[in-house]
Amino acid sequence: MRTAVIAVIAFLLGVALTIGVQRGSPQQLLRLSASGTIPSPPPTAPPFPVAMPGYREADQGSGSIRVFSGIGNVLPSFPHTMNGCGTGVTLVRWRSLRGPVVVRLAYSPETVLTSSPEITGDHGLTRMDNCAQPIFFAPANFKAGAGAIYSDVPIEYTVWWPTP
Repeated sequence: MRTAVIAVIAFLLGVALTIGVQRGSPQQLLRLSASGTIPSPPPTAPPFPVAMPGYREADQGSGSIRVFSGIGNVLPSFPHTMNGCGTGVTLVRWRSLRGPVVVRLAYSPETVLTSSPEITGDHGLTRMDNCAQPIFFAPANFKAGAGAIYSDVPIEYTVWWPTP
């Protein structure tokens, strides 16, 4: 009986200490985190323009991809086309949740455009014609082995076509 009473008192004391800690100041909470700091949020992607002279917004969408090392990674439902694609414009904004990624343009995951610039960053706004799609790679200095997860990358896009 005495052991049970001691256990109940210890439990209630633990609950009271936990509630007191959760009500503590932000500085107390920071000291209690495992790493000693609360990680800062990833940067935000640049905003889309409100209008593009000579174009009308025709479509928009969003998704997220997981970037693996050793391969190019694309958004499966990305709306690139073939017929008349050179006259349209697609804007893509993205941000990496872990660190810098490498972005290129591609017609397909197997056909990276060697003429496209290679952009390395943790967020960006990319403009392209409607023929291509962005393809994301883990940076070359990520040495975790082929197929290892590097980062998640949320993506939003808008598709614009010329006005008559």
